[in-house]
Amino acid sequence: MFTTAHLMTVGAAAVANFIVGMIWYAPPVLGNKWMKLAKVKPDPNAMARTMFYGFLAAMVGACGLSYIMEMAAVGTVQEGALFGVTAWACIAVPVALQSIIYEMYPFELFFIHAGYNAIAYAAMGATLVWMG
Repeated sequence: MFTTAHLMTVGAAAVANFIVGMIWYAPPVLGNKWMKLAKVKPDPNAMARTMFYGFLAAMVGACGLSYIMEMAAVGTVQEGALFGVTAWACIAVPVALQSIIYEMYPFELFFIHAGYNAIAYAAMGATLVWMG
């Protein structure tokens, strides 16, 4: 299952996720609002490490999404995007919602994260089909 071509496809899906995040969390888009709500202080010294771990997380998400999409025989780019959103709604939303509830962060923060993840998972699903 894990050939070089498959790894490249998963990597491309992770890059799609990363691009969505770079746009979504850019300061003029939702980055400033997110930093305020999450009480995050920008630290240029930690940026490379943070981005590295974020990319690894995107690779794991893309790998898992690829696996369940293969089992479901997803065949078109549109189905891939829809499957990504479905996986987001059934898996990522409950986890994110629990974090917001138990950590007592404002619900507005949940909507920022949920919006990003919905688009990112749609992009990953579409990319996995398109490149696969």
